[in-house]
Amino acid sequence: MLKKQSGFNLIELMIAMSLGIIVVAGAISVFIATSSSNRDVLNAIKLNQELRATMSIIVRGLRRAGSWNYSAAPGGSLMSANPFNQAGSITGTPACDPVVNDCTYTCVEFTYDFPENPNLDQSIAANQPNGIENIVALNSDYTEQFGFGFEDASIKRRQEGTTCAGGMDKWERITDETAVNITNFQVIDRFPASFGDTQIRLLEIRLTGELVNDASVKRDLVEFVRIRNDFLE
Repeated sequence: MLKKQSGFNLIELMIAMSLGIIVVAGAISVFIATSSSNRDVLNAIKLNQELRATMSIIVRGLRRAGSWNYSAAPGGSLMSANPFNQAGSITGTPACDPVVNDCTYTCVEFTYDFPENPNLDQSIAANQPNGIENIVALNSDYTEQFGFGFEDASIKRRQEGTTCAGGMDKWERITDETAVNITNFQVIDRFPASFGDTQIRLLEIRLTGELVNDASVKRDLVEFVRIRNDFLE
C-alpha cells in the first residue's frame, strides 16, 4: 500500500524562500563590493599614472636647468662663462623664507642650452668675447627658456610665449583636464642662488591631484631634483 506524500506547507515554503533571498542578496552584495573595490583600484592607478607621467616631465626638464653644451666658447667651456647660469637658472615669482633659506614657486622658469637651437650659441661666440651673452636675449622667445606653472587646475609647460608674470600665455597643458584636477604644485628651491655663491642646487617638487569624476581619489607626489649644474655667481 502506497503512503500518501505531502509537499511543503506554507510556512516551510516561506522559510525556504527567505533563506534563498538572503543567499542571493549576499552574493549580490559581494559582487557589488568587489566591483566597487576594483573600480577604486583602477581609478587610483589612473590618477597615479597621470601624476607620475607629469612629474617625470617636470623632473627631466628641471634637471637640465643651467646646462650649457657649447664647448667652443672663448676661453673654453667654463661654467663661469655660462650665460644660462648668469641669467639665473631658476626664476619666477617665488615666496622666499629668509629663516630657512628656501624659495617656493607655483610657476617656475629656467634656461638651458637646447641643442636644436644653435642661434644663441653662435651669438655668444661672435658677439661676446668673454663668452657672456646679454641676459635680455634669454628673456625673449628663444627656445632655450622653459617653464612649468600651475593654472586652471592643470600643469602647463612653457616652450614659447610669455613668462610666469605675463600670465603663461601660449603655454601648453601637459595634464589631462578631463581626467585629473591638479590641486597643488610647488617647486621649492632649497638652496636658492640669492642666498649664496657657488653651491649645489636642490629642488623639492610637490604635486597633488584628484580625479575629475571622483574627488575622493587623491594622490600626493614628492620628488627631489639635484640640478646637475651648480650655481656659480
